Formats: sequence, C-alpha cells, structure tokens
Amino acid sequence: MLNMRRHLNALTKPAATVMPLLAIILSCSFLAGTFATAETATSEPSVSSAPAPTTLGGTGGGGRQTPRVDKQNSGIPTSTAAPSTALESPLPASSPLNPAQPTPSITVKQNKVGKDTDICHKTTDSSLTRGSGSWSINPNSGPTAGNTAVTITPPSTGDISFTRVFAGYYHSLASGSDGNLYSWGYNNEGQLGRETNSTTMPADKPRIVTPPNGVDCLAQATGGYSHSLAIGSDGNLYSWGYNYYNQLGRNPSTSNPHNRPGIVTPPNGIHFTQAIAGGYHSLAFGSDGNLYSWGYNKYGQLGRNTTDSQDIRPGIVTPPKGITFTQAFAGLEYSMAFGSDGNLYSWGRNNKYQLGHNTSDSQDIKPGIVTPPRGITFTQAFAGFEYSMAFGSDGNLYSWGDNSDGQLGRNNGSQDIKPGIVTPPQGVSFTQAIAGDAHSLAIGSDGNLYSWGDNSDGQLGRNSGSQNFIPGIVTPPRGITFTQAFAGFEYSMAFGSDGNLYSWGYDTLGQLGRETSGATNESPGKVAFPDKPIITSIKFDQSPGTNLKANTDGTWSVTTPAHEKGLVDVTISWTMNGEQPDLHFVYRYTGPKYKVTFDSAGGSSIDAQSVIEGDQAKRPAIDPTKPGWLFDGWFIGNTAYDFSIPVTGKVTLTAHWSKADTRWNIDKDNGPESGGQTVTLTPPPARGIRFNQADAGDIHSGAIGSDGNIYTWGDNQKNQLGRTVTSSTPADRPNKVETPAGITFTQVSAGYGFSVALGSDGNIYTWGDNSRGQLGRNTAGNTKDSHPGKADTPTGITFTQTSAGGSHAVALSSDGNIYTWGDNRAGRLGRNTTGTSDSKPGKLDTSTDVIFTRVSAGWGHTAALDMQGNVYTWGDNTHGELGRSTPGSTQDIRPGKADTPAGTIFTQASAGGSHSVAVSADGSLYTWGNSDNGRLGRDTNSTPADKPGKADTPTGITFTQASAGGWHTVALSSDGSLYTWGDNNYGRLGRDTSKTPADKPGKADTPAGITFTQASAGAWYCMALGTDGNLYSWGDNTNGQLGRNTGGSTQDASPAKVAFPGRGVPTQVQFDNATATGLTGNPDGTWKVTTPTHMPGTITVNIDWTLNGAAPTRDTSNHYRYNSISVLPLTGGTGLTLLLMAGLLAATGAAAIRRHRLETLTQQK
Repeated sequence: MLNMRRHLNALTKPAATVMPLLAIILSCSFLAGTFATAETATSEPSVSSAPAPTTLGGTGGGGRQTPRVDKQNSGIPTSTAAPSTALESPLPASSPLNPAQPTPSITVKQNKVGKDTDICHKTTDSSLTRGSGSWSINPNSGPTAGNTAVTITPPSTGDISFTRVFAGYYHSLASGSDGNLYSWGYNNEGQLGRETNSTTMPADKPRIVTPPNGVDCLAQATGGYSHSLAIGSDGNLYSWGYNYYNQLGRNPSTSNPHNRPGIVTPPNGIHFTQAIAGGYHSLAFGSDGNLYSWGYNKYGQLGRNTTDSQDIRPGIVTPPKGITFTQAFAGLEYSMAFGSDGNLYSWGRNNKYQLGHNTSDSQDIKPGIVTPPRGITFTQAFAGFEYSMAFGSDGNLYSWGDNSDGQLGRNNGSQDIKPGIVTPPQGVSFTQAIAGDAHSLAIGSDGNLYSWGDNSDGQLGRNSGSQNFIPGIVTPPRGITFTQAFAGFEYSMAFGSDGNLYSWGYDTLGQLGRETSGATNESPGKVAFPDKPIITSIKFDQSPGTNLKANTDGTWSVTTPAHEKGLVDVTISWTMNGEQPDLHFVYRYTGPKYKVTFDSAGGSSIDAQSVIEGDQAKRPAIDPTKPGWLFDGWFIGNTAYDFSIPVTGKVTLTAHWSKADTRWNIDKDNGPESGGQTVTLTPPPARGIRFNQADAGDIHSGAIGSDGNIYTWGDNQKNQLGRTVTSSTPADRPNKVETPAGITFTQVSAGYGFSVALGSDGNIYTWGDNSRGQLGRNTAGNTKDSHPGKADTPTGITFTQTSAGGSHAVALSSDGNIYTWGDNRAGRLGRNTTGTSDSKPGKLDTSTDVIFTRVSAGWGHTAALDMQGNVYTWGDNTHGELGRSTPGSTQDIRPGKADTPAGTIFTQASAGGSHSVAVSADGSLYTWGNSDNGRLGRDTNSTPADKPGKADTPTGITFTQASAGGWHTVALSSDGSLYTWGDNNYGRLGRDTSKTPADKPGKADTPAGITFTQASAGAWYCMALGTDGNLYSWGDNTNGQLGRNTGGSTQDASPAKVAFPGRGVPTQVQFDNATATGLTGNPDGTWKVTTPTHMPGTITVNIDWTLNGAAPTRDTSNHYRYNSISVLPLTGGTGLTLLLMAGLLAATGAAAIRRHRLETLTQQK
C-alpha cells in the first residue's frame, strides 16, 4: 500500500463529485493487478539456484569347531557341603578269604535312601563341564584328494570332575560331571561292572561302568560288600557283582552276566526309585512308596515276616502299623529307616547292639524304634559295619553299637546298647558325618575333617597309632580343606575345596584309585582322575584317517583319506578313564575354487574372491564409490545377486549405479506474499536398488535389498516391521528396517508377528513379538521390540541360515547343527527343555552324526534337510505334518526322519501351517500333512496324507524350489514358471479358479515375458522374485502385506510389482520457516502443497523427506520469491492498463474542473 500512496499523492486533488467514482475505479484496478500477478507467475522463468549435486555414500555389509558329544546332556548337580545334611556314601565290609561265606569281621558301607538329587543325565557340552577349553580340528576343510594333515586339539585341562562318591567294600563308585558312572578297586566278583583285564581298563584307576544297551547312563549308585546297585536313565534298577545270597535280585545268565549291570526284577506294576546296598542284602524304595528288600536274611535284615535265609524276590519291608518309611540305611547285616512318625527304626542282627534297641537280643526281625536320649529325636542316621550313628535334634552326633576300635568316638573301648554323644573337640560341633567299617569321619563347624576309630591301615589320615577313641583332625594337603567325606573298609575319601577327590588308607586292591595303588598311605592324596584324552581312531565319513599319532604338545595328528566333495561327519573314538562317547566334527571336502569377480562399472575397484564350490561369496564389506553416482548393489543382469546362495561356478557381479541427484523440483518459483498458491513437488528419480531375497510371513513381509539392507511392510501390531513408528498402523510400502550400524544382511524370514535375519557377521538378529521368547533374547520385560537385536546364541557359533515360524525360530549353524528357541508347545523346539517356551537358543536334540544343510520353521512344526538328503521333522503332528508316525501322540519333541520313499534324496523342504512340501533330486514334489482345500496337490488314496507322496504335477515339469504357506503352496519350476495349489481365498493362488480351492498344481497368471528365481508363500498371499529384478505379490492385502496399491481392494489375484524401489516421500515442507499446508501425494509420485503467507522476498524451500523408510534428510536446493501485492506489475500486464485508464480518467476530470473554474472567473469579470 505504500507504493499505492505514492501514486495517489502525485495526483491533483479531485473535485468532490469525482472522488467516489475514482475510489471505485482504483479499487477495481488493485484487484485486477493482483489477479494478473498470480497469473503471470506460472509463465515466468525460474530464478531458483540449485547447488551442485552431492554424492550420498553408503557402506556395504573360520575358527575352531565345538564337537558334538554322543548321548550326553548336562545337568548333573555337584555335591556341596551342607551343615544339616549327612554325607551320603556307601560303606563296605571286610574281605573274607572265602567270599561265599560272610565272616563276623566284615563291615559294610553306610548309605541311605530317601530324597536324592543324583539324577541320571548326560552332558552335551563338548568342553565336558569343568575345563577351560573345547576340542578343535584344524583345518576343517581340504581337497577331495585327501592327504591333508589335520591337527586335533583336546581341551587344555581335565574337564570331568566327580560329583558324588560311594565307598563300598574295597571298591569305589563315583558319578562324573559328564553323566558317566566310574568304578575302581577290588573286582573279584565283578562288582566294578566293567572290564578290568586290559591296560586301558585297569581295576585300580577310575574307569567307566558301561550301561546296558539303550541306557544312557547310571546314577544313584551304591556299593555293598561285593555288589553294586544303580538307577538307569530308563527308570530301571540295575545290579551287578556278588550274588551268592541273591542280593542282585535277579537270575544272572550268559546273556545277562552277574559282572555287568542287569535289571533287578521288581514286583508287577512297580519300579524302583532309590536303592541301598547292604553287606549281602539290598533295599529299595518302590514307586508305590513302600520299602522293598531282598538277598541275605539269616539275621532278619530284610525286615519281612519270613524265616527264609535269603530271597531273590524283592518284597515289602513290614513297617509298624500306620507307619511308612521315608529314608533307609543298610549296614553289614542290619538295616535302619526313618518312619513317617519321625522315629528311627532298625532291624536285623544285634550282636553288637547296633540296632540301638533297649534289648540284648542278638537279632530282631521286626523294625523297632531306636531308643533316643530323653527329649531327643534323630534327624540323620548312618549305618556302619556293626555300629550306628545319628544326628540328634539338639545338634549332637550320637553313636551306639560296636566300639572295639573306638569307632563310637567316646573315651572308652566298650560297646554300647544306648546312643551316646560322640565327644567333639572343644568348641566344635559336627555338621556332617559318615560311618565306615570300624572308623568314622565328620566335618566340624570349624571346617576341619575329623576321624576316629580303627587306624591300622592309615584310614584316619593322621598319625595316631592303630586306633583312636577321640576325634582328631585329618591332615589335608597344603591349601586344601575337605568339604565332604566317604568312609569305606579300611580306607577313606573326601572332596577337596579344589574340586578334586582325595583318598587315604588301605590300598592293596587299588581302592584308593591313586598313582601309588597297592601301597597303604595315611596321607590324603589325589585320586587319579581325569586321565589325559587318548584318541583311538578317527573316521572321515566311513573312511579311517591314517598316520594317527600323539604329539608332544598334547595334540594329535591324522591324515585325511580321499573322499567326494561335501560335508562329512568326522567320528573321533577316544578314551579318558575308560571309553568315552564318540566326538563328532564337520569336515568339508572341497571341490574346485571359483573366481567371483566384482565389476565396479567405473567405480572404485573391489578385489575378486576365490570361493570353494558350494560356499557363499561374501558381500564386500565396503561398497565401491563413483563420483556423482550412488551404489545400488551387485547384479547379474537385472537380477540382484543373492549372497546366501552357494557358488557353483565362475561368477561376475556388476555394480549398478544411480545418479547422485537428490534434488527435489518445484513447479513454481514465486508467488504472492499472501500465500495460498498450489505448488507441485517432484522427488528425485528412483534408485536402482532391487530385492535379492524375500519372505512372506503371516500378515507382514520382509526382503533383502541389493544395498544389503532389510526392508519390511505390512502389519506392525507387534513391531515386526523393525522400525520406530508413532503407531502400529500397517505400512503398505517397503521401508528400511532400523538395523545396527555396520551390519548388512543376507537373509530375512517373516514369522507370525516377528522377524529374524542373518547378519553379515554370522549372527541372528530378531525383532517383533517376544511373548513366547521367539526373539531369543532378553527384551527387558517387554513382550515386543521394534529394534533388531542380536539373539543370545552360544559364543563362537556362527550361522548360515534362519527361519521364523508361528512363535518359534530356528537357525542353522556353520557346523551343521540347528538351534531353536521360542514357543515349545507341541515340542516344536525339538529338544529337552522344561516349560512351554525357552528364550535361550539351544541345540536340537539329534544324533551327533546328523549334519544339517537347510531348515524351515512352520506354524507348529519344523522340517530340516540333512547332508544325505533326508528330511527330518519335529513338533506338532496333529494333521500328519511330520510325515511319520508318532504312536500315541500328536506331537514329537525328538527330530526324526520323515517316511519318504526309499532311495529318494531331497534338495529342499518347507514347513507350512499344517502341511509340508519337499523337492527331490529328480525335480519331483512331495507333500504331506493336512489335505484340506487341496493343499497337498495330490490324491491321498494311494499315499496317506500323513506320509510323503508325489504331487500331481503336469507331465514333463520339474521343480527347483517350493514353499508351503498357511493353506496353500507355491512352487518354482525349472523353466522359471510358478505353480500354485490349495486354498484360493483372497486370490492367493494367483490364477483364476473363481476363488475355489485347487487340488492340483497349476500355473500362476504371471505377467507376460517374466520368469522367476524365488517364491515364498505366506499365510494368505504369495511373493516371487522376477528375472526383471522386481518382486511380485498377490493374494490378501488387508494389512498392506502385498507392498503395493491394490486399487482400494483388500486383495488381488493377479501378480503385480511391489512398489519398490520407492521414490522420496516428503514429511514436511517449509517456505523459509513457515510450514506449507495440504501436503498430498499424487498418483504419479509427485506431491502438492499450499504455500503459507510470508513477507515479500526470496526464501529457501526446505523439504524434509525420506526414502524407503530411511531417516529423513532435508533438501534446500529450491528457492521461492514472495511478491508484494503493491509492486507495479511488469509491462504488458492487464493491471497496468486498468491503472493507466484510471489515472487518465482522473487527470481528465481534474482538467475539466479547472477549465470550468476559469470560464466562470472570466464571465464574472
């Protein structure tokens, strides 16, 4: 308006009658000028100045093996000293010259049965439990010609320790942390339960007791006079050794010898849960809660209403009326047990008052109460040879019975019918105790081990003469304290604070298990355990290695035999304190090496790779650069290269580039200061990035871009898209996942509400729903996570493939093992884990000679392919989806081979919702599982649905890949065509079947001229990668999972391109600092906004924008001039004409008035 005022002031003051008309005319002139200005702006040349293009850079994306140990599973609890818990150890009897006839001078071990934590498990930890290292093989690959020198390195330290020890009569038993039972000492009656005639299996060193066939391990072992008992992993009670009095509870035979573990025959319907070996009799608790006994009964030690001197058949110990026994203990010829009333009962021989009854009777066939001191109840008991001990409720240790060698620990040498207090050292109380043959051991409250009684063979572990009535300290090795003790016949053992087992005393028969076996030793010394590993043989597949030898540094060397290319199982047989379960490694016989060349197409050079046939080329860690261009990835023709596939020949990969033009363009460069002008924004040209791998999930999708990034689209209710968004609304276009810096990816798998991906570092990354631990990591109490994080896989393990299922995930490691985590309902994790879910990835429970090459997770089951082309399945089998029989159950936690036709070798398998599909080496398709809606693609009359059968494919068509979806299947033929069958709701088959199911494979209606390289079936839709470099999708699009516009419909039966790569999307447009309004996208990819008001002048247009979901960037290359509405328009404008006309009219009026006034003055004169 300031300029307008200057124009008005230049005029002569008009007459009053003309001014109103002039005001109207000028107002019209002003409006006309404004319209003319807006009109002119559309045709005027741009005055915006664009800066030079800026290049946007980007980054692109071995060791020793851990063997698998046969039939091992960690979990053996270690023994620890507990102040209120008595030591649990067998105690022996002295050796008669004629073992068939017991003599009064024999003593037997003490032991109890009751609640026991010694459970039979084997460890699968290749480091064997306690050591600092693992076995390794180096190198782990070599040429098919063989003759490669391979070094085997055992763990650097002994890795097995004893967890529980049982001192019997001149023989010892111990459970190892590896789950094995070991024995050593006297073996005249086969009580060691093993071979002792070879140099590798000496009787005087701890060696493995071999379990019977089909039994993994033996636990809860107990040793008597010359026989032993143990519970097997199959739940049976086993016995071996001396059987003159039927103490084995079975009839040994040639096939079931007495010197090897054999099953104790239980009563019908009963299995034994815990056992104890006495002198010549045995006790065991049954599954019905009763205490059973068998064997020698001359003195009533069986506690049954029988006069038989022995009995081979286990029978119930007769308890007092209304009483059940809860713990039991066995001496030489007597027994004890705690009753449910809290009393301690005893029965059997009483020649030395060992029963503790207030009677001088020499024996008692019926269990009677041990008479405690007034006001005292017994809490723990120990049965020795002919004396007993027990802890009282007052904390004191009591003893009664024979005291000829001072074993009662009181200052007298006479036997005692009544329990009396063991005399402790001043200020010391006993916390643990054990009764031996004629000597006793106890741990004091000061941490020392005390001993008393017979010391004729140094069994007290201190220099105190032949016997000692007063407890004294056992002298430990320097720096060692004893934590638990075990008393045998004339010898003793104890665990040291260093975890080792120590022994001392009589050793003529090797019961000390020390290097000085055969010599009596009163000083505690370490039991020789474990030995160094000794390799006895190595096989590569079935061919033995040659030149096996031990090296001076503790390693072993072997030379490989010739073998055809591929992965083979290396079996290492070895011993360490006896024969150990075979170890298994993976060794790769390699074919030729192929050169993978990277043609940078004018960019910076990238070194070629030499890749062994069957291995994968590695995506270069650093992308090439080219001034003025952006790197889009590595391609073969128009197809982005998939770095997850094996190399089978010479490969040349070519770099694709896009011009580094990141500028936006606006169609108008000036406008009025009042704003309100519509401006069209055109984004930069689309990049040339393409997908090289894609996976269809439940209602979301994932894909790997040629740039190494992950892209997702579809539903986001569980944060399965892997990026930070302000809401859980679906995304109908691929957007980049917010992955960790510096990591590129080679594979992604979309599950039901979560995703997993394989990183360039060999780790598994997960995001989305974690309600059942399917992310394999801790998400700090949250049931979902939008940020990809590394799964908590075992240290040192790298992976080559992964798959997301319904609510569980699986991954294939580089050594051919499969790891699983997440939902464990219906056994879908395929391993022995407690609970219905497990968030910690764990190894699949399979035979150690199985090496896997691929794995696929379905809704509730999993299918995997091994090196020999077999299909293994596990998990839910409600609809026969495992392809094998699981008698009596609709699930199987153990992986097993599908019942495929004999001789059929498979190259790929896929697990779907409740059915499975596999491709055989001859290109045939096999299906099994749920046949509803025709999803098996075959007639199930000839081959049942729960067994793999050939799909009814068109004649002459072979297949290379197949994918099982929720209710349908898609397969890729060798000519690049797609075939589909099954349910067709939502048009998921991609062909016209009027939405009815198709029970036979038929060709999908794909775009003309397009063939395909990959296909993936989701729950209700499909996707496939075309040779033109585009990803195609069809089926359900309710949640945007097709990644494209389906014209307002929630489905599309026609395969069409996924909207990728995307073009720029503006998130905010500012004219200077004023935000434009009405930001709206156009169908052609352009955008429109309405300019805000602004002071006149030239300003910068700030366009904040994102590409494929990446972090927003700002474009400032455009400028816009705000025009003042009062500035004279340019020459030739309509407004100028109007203004001139108005001015001329005003001047004419003023001149007329002046003339009129002059004429009037003239007349007056």
